[in-house]
Amino acid sequence: EESGEEPIEAFGPAEEYAEKMAVHAECETQKATDEQWLHRTFRATAFDEIGILYHAGRDGWELMDVGPYALFCRRPVNEKQYGRWEYIRRVGIDHNGIIEEMMSDRWQPCGHWVVFHYFKRPVNAPVQ
Repeated sequence: EESGEEPIEAFGPAEEYAEKMAVHAECETQKATDEQWLHRTFRATAFDEIGILYHAGRDGWELMDVGPYALFCRRPVNEKQYGRWEYIRRVGIDHNGIIEEMMSDRWQPCGHWVVFHYFKRPVNAPVQ
């Protein structure tokens, strides 16, 4: 409603959107046995997501993808393997141009939704 778009424009076909959300919902509690990751979905809006990502990244959560009101993150099961992450969001319609510019500054793309583009990079300080 806030974007002014019709739901089909904002989220795509209902079947595809529901499937994507179901897969991410399963990841919230699933542990990958081969790599030992914990998965968590943080609920967020465009107004509070950067603050949420600041705290999540400080606590070792790595952003893997985004969706409407959702930040899909992971971190190792083993606390000794936690790293710190920092995040930034860029807004614009030139998707490829934004990615190229951010990657030249050593940011890694980690999700986009509509005109919002999310980037991450590891912080050298260990989690305490």
